[in-house]
Parts: sequence; C-alpha cells; structure tokens
Amino acid sequence: MGSGNVNTDVLNWLAIIAGFLAVLAFDVVHDRRALANRPINSNHGSIMMYVVWQAAIAVLLSATLLGLLFAAYRHLPDGFSGLLPWISAAISFVAGGAYARVAVLRARDAGRGHAVALLGIIPIGNLFLIFLPPREAPERPRYTPSSKVARILVGVLAVAVFMSLGQINSLAGGELIRLRVERIAERSSFTAQAMPPTGLVGAVNFEGADIDPQYKAIYFTYRLPEPQSGAKDLEEWLETTMKPASMDAVCAETIVTIAGWHIWYEYYDGDNREVAEIGISRRDCRERELQGSGG
Repeated sequence: MGSGNVNTDVLNWLAIIAGFLAVLAFDVVHDRRALANRPINSNHGSIMMYVVWQAAIAVLLSATLLGLLFAAYRHLPDGFSGLLPWISAAISFVAGGAYARVAVLRARDAGRGHAVALLGIIPIGNLFLIFLPPREAPERPRYTPSSKVARILVGVLAVAVFMSLGQINSLAGGELIRLRVERIAERSSFTAQAMPPTGLVGAVNFEGADIDPQYKAIYFTYRLPEPQSGAKDLEEWLETTMKPASMDAVCAETIVTIAGWHIWYEYYDGDNREVAEIGISRRDCRERELQGSGG
C-alpha cells in the first residue's frame, strides 16, 4: 500500500535503517566508554536473548502495522490513507531503534564494538553477530535457563516464530487487499462517469461490482434496457468520453498504479449478452501521465 508515488515498503525499510543508526549513534555519544569494555551485568545480550528479542520486535512490528491497516481500511475515511505511509514509517523507525538497542547488547556481550553492532541491520552480517561467542566476564550473572539445551530450544522456537511471519503476513496481506478493494468498489467516483447517456442506449441500470483477486480485477456491471443490435456508438462513447473522464479517479488509486489491479466496466443487454466493455489499467495511467508531461 502506498500514497501517490510513495512506496510504503521502501519507506518502512528506510525508516528502520534510520531508527537503527539513530539509536546506535545515541549510544556512542551517551556512553563514551568503549562498548567492548563495558561491564556485563545482565544476560540480555546473550545469543538466546538476541534471537528472542529480534523475533519479538518483528512480531510486534508486523502486528502493529497490520492492525493500523485493518483499522484504516475498515473504519477510517479514504482521505486518511495519505497519512498511512508516514505513520507506518514512524512505527518502523521505533522498531529500527529497538533492533539497534539489542544489537548493542549482543555486541557488548561478545566483547565487540559499535562497528560490529552495525552488522545487526545487515541481513547476512546479522548472522555473524548472532553467533559471536560471549566474552569472559566474571560479573556476568547466571544464564536463564541454566541448561544450554534449553537455551538452544528457546532460540530455535524464536527462529521458527520469526520464519512463520512471512506466511502470516502474506495471508493478512491478502485480507487487507480484499478490504481495500471492497471499499474502492463502493466509491461513486469510480462509477460517476460510467453511466451512458439515455439518448445513446436508453435507461441503464448499474448492477454492482465484482472482485476477482486471482486476476486482480474489479468488474463494474451495467445492464442495458433491451437487446442491443449494435455496440458501435456505445464503444465510441466509452473510448472517447467515459474512459478519459474516469481516469482521474482510477489513476489516483494506488491499488491500480502500484499493486497493478485492473478496473473493468462491462455492459450487457437484456438478453445477457455483452455489448461492450472497457478497462483501465496501470499501463493506461502511465501512458496518460507520459502524455500529460509531453513525454
């Protein structure tokens, strides 16, 4: 989901990186002691806890972002959608700071500096940070749980939770798309220009919208009053008048321009035969934008 030309996924990743770097820089300035030499008075930076912290942060981030989107798509006005990328970026910034905090704890536990903590924001580098052995520290309290096997099992469970997030987010994302499309299909702005003049084909009834997630399409269906023998006039009106007038509303919707959904308008006669149809796609919107910019 995005707003205008804002790609929310990219914005969220940039916010996570910014939050990570901000907290890392704060730790450097706030405590002038070398990270590798700071006393270890807890096991919050142990290998097990680092994996648990990372899984917990990822779960909370996903749950918060999905909760925000569900609330927006179900209960909030459409105008609010323009703020969603920036709200989710703010949440991601906080999550990035949390990732940095636990990376600092892990590097400190291993007797390394801030440069090694920086690996926590790098996917492959983070694996190196995870498995760094703890440094010898007489002030370190006992591990909880005390059994090494139990700590390994806790870490494996945390990894399993983290790995399952992809499937959970995919399922939730499908439901979010469905909610978003349902709200779009109800908009009068998408259908305001699609009713043909009565002098062209007679009185026309709007029968509603159908959604096809498999083909990423919304179908708006119209019923002409009687069997139609010719579709030329209707097809010409759709191409020259209706489509250009409808594109302002359709091309402002990121479900079309970013997610690639296709909007179809279909017209059937009294014998249930399709008389004409016309579609508006991401490609149409891009071509229109190029023409408008003189490209």
